[in-house]
Amino acid sequence: MQVPWRSDIPVNSIAPQSNKLYRFALWLIRLRWLGVLGIVLVTFVSSRILEISVREHSLYIVSAAFLMLNILHRLWLMKIKRHKDRDPARPLRLLTNFQISTDFIVLTLLLHFSGGIENPFIVYFIFHMIMASIVLSPRESYLQAGFAWSLVILLAILEYLGIIQHHPLEGFVTPGLFESRIYLFGTGLVFISTSFLVVYITNSIVMQSRRHEEAYMKANRELEKKDEIKNEYVLRITHDIKGHLAAIQSSLDVLHSKPEGTIRQDFKEFLDMASMRTSTLISFVKDLLYITKLKLSNEFRTSHFSIRDSIQKTVAHLELQAKKKSIRIHVDIDDSVDQIAGLQLSIEELITNLLGNAIQYSDHESDVYLKVKAWNKQVLIEIQDHGQGIPAQEQELVFEEFYRGSKTRATSEGTGLGLAISKKIVQTHGGRIWVESSEGTGSKFCFTLPLNGTSTNDPPLT
Repeated sequence: MQVPWRSDIPVNSIAPQSNKLYRFALWLIRLRWLGVLGIVLVTFVSSRILEISVREHSLYIVSAAFLMLNILHRLWLMKIKRHKDRDPARPLRLLTNFQISTDFIVLTLLLHFSGGIENPFIVYFIFHMIMASIVLSPRESYLQAGFAWSLVILLAILEYLGIIQHHPLEGFVTPGLFESRIYLFGTGLVFISTSFLVVYITNSIVMQSRRHEEAYMKANRELEKKDEIKNEYVLRITHDIKGHLAAIQSSLDVLHSKPEGTIRQDFKEFLDMASMRTSTLISFVKDLLYITKLKLSNEFRTSHFSIRDSIQKTVAHLELQAKKKSIRIHVDIDDSVDQIAGLQLSIEELITNLLGNAIQYSDHESDVYLKVKAWNKQVLIEIQDHGQGIPAQEQELVFEEFYRGSKTRATSEGTGLGLAISKKIVQTHGGRIWVESSEGTGSKFCFTLPLNGTSTNDPPLT
């Protein structure tokens, strides 16, 4: 069930379990400003334009009192928010109950000066009961409903006995209904039974929703725990495998260092194949180990560094790979971009992955472009190649672990982890990564990195 006060409102120093009450109290305060304006407008239109008999000045006085009461509510809420060292749950619950109770009192006064129990706007009590049942406990919501019943019944009895003056809505409803016992009994019965059913049904739905939410949260915590166990297991296994592969690679390197002619040619072919496969497997284990460490890491300590220097270092590192295919790397960095906050080694790994892919999948004697520019307190980096491109139906999948596109499976070997690692690094920094590609024309990978280590805005889709 979506309700306005459950939207994402920044709440500093408010405990998670109290956020709902805080948002509801704040939403009621905001809604009450409109309520005051609505009362004044309806009163003016009814009395001056529609010529309906209402106590205009009395209603304006009630509106002013309503306004002052709302200011009190707002100050109370600000006071609760300022006390960062206290648990806000209890004062927030008290404030919420107080707001609803005072709203019922104001509604009763408005009802009294605009027709009493004859006024069909008595249904506004029901709306408040629904809202109370959503955020308060069943006991509190029934107590609020009982308080509303008491006010309405008391108003009807006092007007019926003539203890307080009845102010009819002449020109809108039939006058004199407040003197009819049958009308009073019937209206009271409908009001109480309807409000009771509304509170009961709303509480039932909310309680069921809360049970489902608790079950979901419990299942989610269990899944996170199992995922952490799995990642720790993978971390240990891959670390052991990496050690064994390193030993095998060292042995192969020793054999490779033997003088020419000391190893038979047919043996050397098998030796080269074993060495190549071992290098590929080491690269795979290295990537798997890296992404598992990223998942398990709970610490994220940023430092300021020059993204310009990191890019230049990465490009220099990949120059040899580019020259082997006669690929030209063009770097364009805005003058305004230099210092950013983040994990320098991870960001350099990210750029290496994407730029290395661009070189690997580009045609021979082509161009690769790396552009860096500032955008709304973020750094936008684009890496564009001129390769085969990525089919449209695969572009949403390329960042998943172990996924390899149909074209890359046929043309090269890989681990299927490079882009998954890149996505994880970008997400860890609070940025966003995406790809723009057309088959036959190449691909452009774009990602953002916030200058201060956090991101709140979406990047431009260029």
